Amino acid sequence: MRAKSILAFPQRVSSTLRFPNSGGWPETPCKALAVNGPNGVVNGQAAFRPMWQKTAVCWKSNNWQHDNSNLSDICYSGWMNQPTPIGTLEGRLCGHLAAALANYFVRAEGSKGPARKGDTFWHSGMHAFEVAHEALEAIGVFPFQKRPDGLARSHFVVDAEQMPDFLAMQDVSDKISEILEAFVGVACGYGGLPDRGNWFDCPEKWSVAMKYLSLAGYAEQSGSRFRWTEKIKPAMLAANMWDEKVRPLDELADTAFEAEVERAWQTMPDTLRQAIRSSNIGFIELVKVLALSWRDGRWHDFNQDQKVVLTGQIPLAHALIKKALSS
Repeated sequence: MRAKSILAFPQRVSSTLRFPNSGGWPETPCKALAVNGPNGVVNGQAAFRPMWQKTAVCWKSNNWQHDNSNLSDICYSGWMNQPTPIGTLEGRLCGHLAAALANYFVRAEGSKGPARKGDTFWHSGMHAFEVAHEALEAIGVFPFQKRPDGLARSHFVVDAEQMPDFLAMQDVSDKISEILEAFVGVACGYGGLPDRGNWFDCPEKWSVAMKYLSLAGYAEQSGSRFRWTEKIKPAMLAANMWDEKVRPLDELADTAFEAEVERAWQTMPDTLRQAIRSSNIGFIELVKVLALSWRDGRWHDFNQDQKVVLTGQIPLAHALIKKALSS
């Protein structure tokens, strides 16, 4: 597998591309190719569709031939212009992930358009946003610099739409894990992108990034739907989205909480259950009772003089009241 770069034809493609056999499209994906020009031809069939500037097609590149039958990374006849390298698929993937994150952050700041050179964002100390800040800085699109107004802070040094081209020419092989962790931490944790292993519909703001993740093997695509592959597991683990068995942690947390609500309801004293059903105990008082008497999955005796320490009783109280009203 010899192709290492994404290639682009800068001008019109006027010759025929020849495939060494008639087996149709190769089955083994390798690298992406973006083509500018009219329809190429493979064994008499259209090789590319219109709108090529936005199209990436992957194939096993060493199946292509020159007219003289010598194998090459990509073949073209004498009528074709020399292909121009425009970077690696890995770098372009980083660029699309960075662009998606940049657009998400600046829109969260109130901007209506995509991220532009000079834009910045505040992450409010949230861990996933801090990780994203560090990843964007590490790949060189969000450095800490002095602005024209004299303030020193991080800001984007390239428009979001230019990040794929910018990073495709950089060596980001040692940064890919950082940007992947940042992407799933923000997109799945805050941006509505599902982290489940089954097929899902992708929010529009993440769709281009997901297509490139699919090209790189981190996800699969079927029509407009996607699902994660095992390859994304290290990033999901680093972002605290999955456990070692590839189970979403928030899903496990929901299941554990529902089990706790059911256990507390079924085992609570009858007098407390009736008080909740009849609204003879207020919400604040119920929270206090839970803090004093519900620990380690069971009820304990208590007295009113004990110090109240809240450790998650508020959502449990809400859930118990909701259960009482529905039962």
